[in-house]
Amino acid sequence: MEPVDNAVDISLQRRREHPMPTSKEMVALKLRDMALKLVDTRPRDLAIEGSDQAPAQRGCTIGRLRVLSYDPFARHSFHGINVWVLERAARPTGKVLNIEWMGNHVELRTFKRGDWERELEAHAQDRLQ
Repeated sequence: MEPVDNAVDISLQRRREHPMPTSKEMVALKLRDMALKLVDTRPRDLAIEGSDQAPAQRGCTIGRLRVLSYDPFARHSFHGINVWVLERAARPTGKVLNIEWMGNHVELRTFKRGDWERELEAHAQDRLQ
């Protein structure tokens, strides 16, 4: 799954008001691209079968982060990536990133800034060199 170009249409409503992505959105896109590369390096760590109600997902758990990506399916035409921060016993404490895209149209659904960003970047650097 290829990340889309950074010159993207972040959301239809926001685009009408502000045609250029904000700095927060640009950071979120960078994190999305790192997360996708991590999933691509470990695609079989987590695999969830899809159905007509939900997309198939693949991903990985690295440190205290769980990353899952999904492709379009019958009821949803967007690609997507979700990142959760895990507590002890691998329980998600909260979704910190959710981005969906179709072509160059990108929807930033959830983005909670935090130390998980540096952790994701460090894992990406370690695994992708």
